[in-house]
Amino acid sequence: MSTTLEKVLAITLTLSALAMASVVVKREIAPSKTITENRAVFVRDWQQAAMVGREIESSTSAVKIVEFLDLECPACRFYHRQRMPEFRRYLGGVSYSHVIVHLPIPNHEHALPAAIASECAADQGKFKEFIDAAFEKQSQFGQRNWLEYARDAGVTDTARFESCIQDATKSKIVTEAAALAEKLGARGTPSFMINGWLLDGPPSPERFAKLVTDFAAKRNPFASR
Repeated sequence: MSTTLEKVLAITLTLSALAMASVVVKREIAPSKTITENRAVFVRDWQQAAMVGREIESSTSAVKIVEFLDLECPACRFYHRQRMPEFRRYLGGVSYSHVIVHLPIPNHEHALPAAIASECAADQGKFKEFIDAAFEKQSQFGQRNWLEYARDAGVTDTARFESCIQDATKSKIVTEAAALAEKLGARGTPSFMINGWLLDGPPSPERFAKLVTDFAAKRNPFASR
């Protein structure tokens, strides 16, 4: 990573830390704490999260999953690489949309710059691929530069990517998304909402598939609670 880029990222991290200083402390949810029977609260303004997030699964389905995510969070990595494939197997052919909203945990040194880099990859249509690349080599955060992750994700215009990383606009996008996540009630990563219902913890793959299937069939599993 160039000296100039390191300086820019250091300034960005400082400004973002100040902007988020008054936000409630977030936590990482342990990978083993997947829940087989979730409680949930309905978030009235949940569509705001769907609008600021990035879609990694697109569908015309009425079912929309919103995930609050930290790219340095090992629990998020575990869920994406282990639990989500199991979820899809349980789900079968039921379609859904899946939106990612950034929620970098303040004490994760690389979470914010990773989120910024993912936004720059998104500008070249490689957001999902960057998420996958970041989780695959998450243990090397701080040792590899973000351009290497971008290349792994298939980003081709490297000059544009490096210029984007230095643009404060992306930091603003990420910190505003995190502030909205807090406002909507997300306190840990990974956290999930389904059609506006914020779950009290990451669901087990089987439970997750059941919830999505219910909503797809226009049955609200939380309606009587």
